[in-house]
Amino acid sequence: MQRTLKKKALVQASTLVFGLVAAAGAHALTADEIEIHGFFTAGATISDADKVYLRTTDDDISFDEDSVLGLQIIVPVDDKITLQAQLLGNGSRESDTNFEVKVDWAFAGYQVNDNLTIRAGRIRAPLLMHMEYIEAGYAYPWIRGPQEVYGLIPLNSFDGVDALFTVPVGDFEFSFQPFIGSKDEELSVQQLGLVIDTELDNIMGAKFSLNNDYVNFVASYASLEFSFDENNVLFLPPSPFAAPTDREVDVFNVGVTVDWNNLLFMSEYAKVKIEDAASGEMPVPTNAAWYATAGYRFGNIMPHITYAELDTENNIFGSASKTVTLGVRYELGDASALKVEWANVETRDNTGGLFGPDAHPNHFNDDADVFSVALDVTF
Repeated sequence: MQRTLKKKALVQASTLVFGLVAAAGAHALTADEIEIHGFFTAGATISDADKVYLRTTDDDISFDEDSVLGLQIIVPVDDKITLQAQLLGNGSRESDTNFEVKVDWAFAGYQVNDNLTIRAGRIRAPLLMHMEYIEAGYAYPWIRGPQEVYGLIPLNSFDGVDALFTVPVGDFEFSFQPFIGSKDEELSVQQLGLVIDTELDNIMGAKFSLNNDYVNFVASYASLEFSFDENNVLFLPPSPFAAPTDREVDVFNVGVTVDWNNLLFMSEYAKVKIEDAASGEMPVPTNAAWYATAGYRFGNIMPHITYAELDTENNIFGSASKTVTLGVRYELGDASALKVEWANVETRDNTGGLFGPDAHPNHFNDDADVFSVALDVTF
């Protein structure tokens, strides 16, 4: 399966490179000017429960949950304009886990000056602290980001425009990133274990960050309107509710990272506030989540611990859970790491938590142990 994924990715990468070069126009590009980067994760998961956790993890070993291949292509048009794109193949994001390779994002960037860049196209949504590189497992200590938070917001990218403004402030660098756009396609609602059709319109927001070599503070806010396809399985009879019509959503996020000497600490809070349902419509509850991670490097080895919680305002249609994760990251080299994790995942408030929609009510307010191992490579 992973060989098929790599073959598909290489074929599509070649096509994408030729397309970006053609889009660059008459400017003669050399091989040295075209940058190709990538990342790869080969992961395996298994749990002690027969109910499905996230997308594919149960009591049979799964290689689909965390395995991913990404290729990034950067093509300069001139000294101001750059074309960038990323191909991504990830089995856990597809309903049939067949490792469909797709263009995850692709945009043109215009560097106005040393402090300001404007981008247009399909852009990563900067709604969470690690969202812009969450697929690249080598970039963080976990095998996967804490799912109470990173499963809360299924919007990974959007079609639109953003601006990146950076300016030094004393010993720190301040960044401001306003954005606007929309999206109309399938989204993976991980907390419900579903892939559903939805329209997201009037996406507007901004991300703020303040960082130096040791500390990074981030905050973001976004508002949008969503509506579900009436034919989604979630709303079929015998449900007495109609599918939601246009509903306004507000997304809030704050986070901090401290990476000082051998100590690593990260914490993040996110809230998705959804407008109340009209009479007779399916309620879609407001959810909030947070996590805290602490780790310490002993040479090439970093043990770490994470506590995460997800809360909901409606335990009939929402999800609530808490997870304690113990993990070890071992640096194999300058661009590769081996990771091993044990997580105790507990459902709360009489909900199915992060388990799929087929979780039987007998499993509500239950827990499961999830064991994971992964090899992360960047190139």
